[in-house]
Order: sequence, then structure tokens, then C-alpha cells
Amino acid sequence: MGYENMDFVVTDVNYVVERPHTASWAVKNICFEQNYVMAFSADGFVTYETDGRKISAGPNDVCIFPPGNVRSGKADRLHPWHFVSVNFDLTLYKRSKAGYNRSMIYVPKVSGEAGRLFFTLSKVWAGKEPLYRLKSRTIVQEILISLLSAKMESAAPGHGQLDFAKKYIQENFTGDISLEFLAGEAGFSLSHFRKLFTAYYGKSPKQYILYLRLNKAKDLLAANEFNVSETARLCGFKNVFYFSDLFKKTFGLAPNAFRTQRQEKSF
Repeated sequence: MGYENMDFVVTDVNYVVERPHTASWAVKNICFEQNYVMAFSADGFVTYETDGRKISAGPNDVCIFPPGNVRSGKADRLHPWHFVSVNFDLTLYKRSKAGYNRSMIYVPKVSGEAGRLFFTLSKVWAGKEPLYRLKSRTIVQEILISLLSAKMESAAPGHGQLDFAKKYIQENFTGDISLEFLAGEAGFSLSHFRKLFTAYYGKSPKQYILYLRLNKAKDLLAANEFNVSETARLCGFKNVFYFSDLFKKTFGLAPNAFRTQRQEKSF
């Protein structure tokens, strides 16, 4: 599954359980047809059997079980796990459904921040204070985003250098950006840099720059504070005709038509 294309919203949290070290803990062929389950091992060890494989999880590991996943699990008797688990509902948007399957997702050695979020979730759920369900959904969503980001980073060679390039583009996309400079800073040849960037982010560096410029243009036009020429200039386009053609090809409307449509919707 391409994690960079994941798009989802956590719609409900059904329950959260924090279980201390229990040597006798075990489950046999457990399955939730409609719900996701995510378990964080704070300490100790557990072994799961699922999808025809055996996985041992230890401190700071996370296991995510999608709906329909069948698994059995058993705590290590000498060092049983202390864990926080959450059962929740999640809606996948269209782009994400193509890569969906029922296989367990294993994320080893998550960050300290992700671990703290699990304990925060446990406290919020147990406290049952006002807005606790809303807070719980928000925390679960934050955890998932953190875990997916970690999976993407671990799967991409040179992701640290690529992240620098991406952040540089995000901060400077309305100006002139030298891809040769970015490739050099990342330590790659220009062709290899383009290839890695495209594989990791799903867009070439040039496509990503245009993506950011065009979406900024949409926001400026929707705000109705700038005309088309001003919008093009503020977004880094030196040729307003090129900007207008590209905007129409991308969004199906010319900039002026898009601006007018947004004005009408605001009344």
C-alpha cells in the first residue's frame, strides 16, 4: 500500500483499554468485522499469529488490525506486555480504498511522542470529561498520522535529505527554485534526486512546485482580494497566460470563472 496516498477520518472511538502486565493474557482467532484495533506495547512482549505469519512485538511497538483481520495472540509469560489498545471506526476516502487489505500493519519502535499520545488517550477516555469522545477521536487520528509518516520515512531511502528538499520547496515555492541546488544539498545527482522525490512524494519536484503554486492561487482567488494578474505574480508565475492555461487544465475553470463562481457561492 502507498501510505502517501492515505486519506481518512476517524469517525468514532468505541473503547480504550489499558492493561497492566498479565502473564495469562491471550486471544484466539479474534476478529472485528467493522472496527479497527490498534495496540501499543508500553513494556513487555506479545506474539501474534495473523496473515500466515508470526510477529513478536515488544516495547514501543504498535500493531494495527483492520476490519476483518483474524488473529491470535499470547503474552510472553516471563515478560508479559503492558499495553494500551483502542477499538475505533475509520472512513477511508476513495483514493485510499484501492490499496486496502485486511493485513496487520506492524510499526516497530515508534517515537516517544506517539507513545505519550497512547497514554493521553487512555487518560482522556477513562476520565469521561466533557468532549472526551471528540478529544479521543482527535488523538487517534494524530497517532495514525504519526505512524503513517514513520512508515513512509522508513520505506524511503534518503528520506532525510528529501524532507529537506520538500520543506525548502514549501517555504520558497513562490520564488525561483534551483533543482540543481536541491539535488546537491540532498547529495544526489539531479536525475537520481528527481527519481527519488517522485517515488516518495508521488510528484516530481517541478510538479510539486506547481501543485503548491496552483493551490495557493485557488485560495487567493477564492478570497477575492486579488485579480488574476496579481494572483499569478504572488504565486510565482511570471507569465499570466501560462498561469491561466495551467489553472484551467488543472481545475476545469479559468481563473476569472473560478473567482466569479466563488463570489457567487459566498452570497
